[in-house]
Amino acid sequence: MSRNPHEGSTLQSFFEELGEWEDVEALAQKQIIAETLRREMVRQHVTKSELAKRMGTSRSQLDAILNGDDPGLTLVSLSRASFALGLRPEIRFRSREVPRTVAARTRGTTATRRTGTGRAQSSRASSSPRRD
Repeated sequence: MSRNPHEGSTLQSFFEELGEWEDVEALAQKQIIAETLRREMVRQHVTKSELAKRMGTSRSQLDAILNGDDPGLTLVSLSRASFALGLRPEIRFRSREVPRTVAARTRGTTATRRTGTGRAQSSRASSSPRRD
């Protein structure tokens, strides 16, 4: 019986090996946004037709925004839907660790990692010196 090469690995590491983690992460974020908008609609007793009217768009366009499986959400669409519900969207960027598998595949590029002090430290993915 052969050993499973993914045994003990995380779902994230599995998708990283396939080169699909960023797509998975983006889709999850879109689903969170869509669910947040749907819950706010319920809370305010706003129908899809009413929200589409407030946004100045069609119901089918709104359906695309609220479809968590459709990753094509623009900032303009997000803003229109949010403002129509009396919300202000906040977009935040956080640093993230570069997975070792990605660092190994991008030899020669510079990666940033967090030190124990919370400060960013630049490191080389390759041990050989860079020549310009």
